[in-house]
Amino acid sequence: MFEGPQRLLSDATPELNTTPLIDVMLVLLMMFMLTVPIATHAVRLDTAANHHAPIEVPPTARIDIDFEGAIYWNQQRIPLSAVGERARALRSLSEKAELQIYPAARVRYDFVAKVLAAAQRNGVRRLRLIGNNRFL
Repeated sequence: MFEGPQRLLSDATPELNTTPLIDVMLVLLMMFMLTVPIATHAVRLDTAANHHAPIEVPPTARIDIDFEGAIYWNQQRIPLSAVGERARALRSLSEKAELQIYPAARVRYDFVAKVLAAAQRNGVRRLRLIGNNRFL
């Protein structure tokens, strides 16, 4: 008698292959272990909420330079020779005095360079070219 196939079916017990499940759980565990410290990391900052010291706003002056090289100090036209005097007066108000320079779109650079040099010779160290992103 031939008992082969029936005997194999009666002896077979269903088993689940758990290897892929364990692999997935290990990957999830590793992801959890890597992301939780980042999410719970805190930096302590002293936000100066208890300090009532006033914030010093540095004095600023606006210099406009038009296409022809005319210089305007706070919307008042001045000659190049007066830039040094006014820059010195501005610098005497504070160490953090700032010049904000607004050159025209197609002004020659030598006009701007002369204003920068006059301000620098007279002690102004904080110069800001405003609107130069349009030249990029």
